[in-house]
Amino acid sequence: RCAAARTTACSSSSMALLPIWLTSNRWLSFVFSVYLTACAGTIYIASLYLKELRTDWFHASPTAEDKIEQLVFACNLGNWLPICGFLYDSRIGGPAVTVWVGAFFLFVGYCGLYLSLTGVFDAAYWQLWVLWFLWGHGSGYFDAAAVATSAFNFPRHRGRVIGVVKSTFGLSGSVMTQVYLAFFSGSGHAPEFLLFLGLALPLAGCICTIFVHRVPEYMHRDADNPGWRFALSYTLVLCLALCLMGATLLRAFTPLDESHGFSLGVLVAIGALLLSLLSVTRRSAAVGVFAAPQAEANRRPCDTLPLTQSQPRNGKALDAIEPEVGTMSSTLSVSSSTDAPEPPAAPSSLTNAHVLDTVRSLNFW
Repeated sequence: RCAAARTTACSSSSMALLPIWLTSNRWLSFVFSVYLTACAGTIYIASLYLKELRTDWFHASPTAEDKIEQLVFACNLGNWLPICGFLYDSRIGGPAVTVWVGAFFLFVGYCGLYLSLTGVFDAAYWQLWVLWFLWGHGSGYFDAAAVATSAFNFPRHRGRVIGVVKSTFGLSGSVMTQVYLAFFSGSGHAPEFLLFLGLALPLAGCICTIFVHRVPEYMHRDADNPGWRFALSYTLVLCLALCLMGATLLRAFTPLDESHGFSLGVLVAIGALLLSLLSVTRRSAAVGVFAAPQAEANRRPCDTLPLTQSQPRNGKALDAIEPEVGTMSSTLSVSSSTDAPEPPAAPSSLTNAHVLDTVRSLNFW
């Protein structure tokens, strides 16, 4: 309960600045977490431009291969170093701050490599190592924010939701490969590709933070039909994997490897599949402010708490909840005697909407 209270208190100020439909839909957060991990798997595509980097940086070095392997190790070390988890769980953390820090690391790492390749500055080897570590570390922040937020928003379906998110992380390298083959293939385009990664990935991550939120548990809807939504999500991820596999096989065994039009067609198909994930955010007609009647058994006590009656708690009675006008606090009046004054008159109609307004407008927990 204390952890839930801290989470609600920390997120209430930022959520108040955004529309309620944006911060209360955990499925929208889930879809954009998938998009976020699609930007996080660039550690798998370093081989696309390593040959050109080896020629530019270590063309006369007898230990060129060893140096390249150490750079690849640096980005993997950065990616799997779990510092981002401590930031996410801290008081100043959360999904948005975690992604912003990761976007900064990605920008510095990739753009620094671009400047080194274009001769803007002559980087020493240790500086190259640090730049590779930084962009790998930034990718880890994207992954951590997506996985942790999805697990928080789906406490009863953590296995299924993380399965979709991590599957996209594994496929993201293949998705980025299609972008490289469509626009940056050929000799001499490695610097432009690194600049693209340094600008596009941080921008995409920051856009995703608009939609990726930790939705408090009292706003979870048990009647939002998670079964068909997860089935559709897994189906679309499977279709994405089959599309990428088919494109790879066609490139290997047909002349389509040199076709620019084929590469663009594959990108269009990938984009259509990823956008189709948005269909899982559609609200069910039966879902109202809180859960539908068929999920009444799973509703939290605060969803149906009648504010007009005193509820016994540890031998005492809860008489009233009086919000202070113009503040974000509530006064809890507790009476320990039998001759306590009568509670205030009940409103004429008390619905779930009134309870939700109380929870949103007060420091309820």
